[in-house]
Amino acid sequence: MENALGTNWKTEFLSFNFKPIASASIGQVHQAYSDAGDNLAVKVQYPGVRKSIDRDVDNVGTLLKVVGLIPESVDYKVLLEEAKKQLHNEADYAREAHFAIRYHDALKDHPHFVVPKIHTESSSDAVLAMEFIDGSP
Repeated sequence: MENALGTNWKTEFLSFNFKPIASASIGQVHQAYSDAGDNLAVKVQYPGVRKSIDRDVDNVGTLLKVVGLIPESVDYKVLLEEAKKQLHNEADYAREAHFAIRYHDALKDHPHFVVPKIHTESSSDAVLAMEFIDGSP
């Protein structure tokens, strides 16, 4: 959080639950409240995720090649480059925020769609704060 929002990141929040409410391969989600009292879902990326993408994908490609799971005729390097591109996009929370704001603005008047409002003041390229919306599993 300090790397993404600075040493005073806690001042952005009235409260921040350090126990994650959800986890995934590149980060986890925490519930928090903004200084204005807004209930937030805060996606926090694990440190070093973006730096490791290229190396990790290359290692998977090497492993698949070594164990013979990729036929010699397949140009797997093109597939690996596409995987790297997609994973870098997935790990770019600033990009995700940009598109979420566009979706929110485009669909805000349509009652069948709910797109959380992004809290840009508490977001960065590795932290994404948004309106918390209760849902059903």
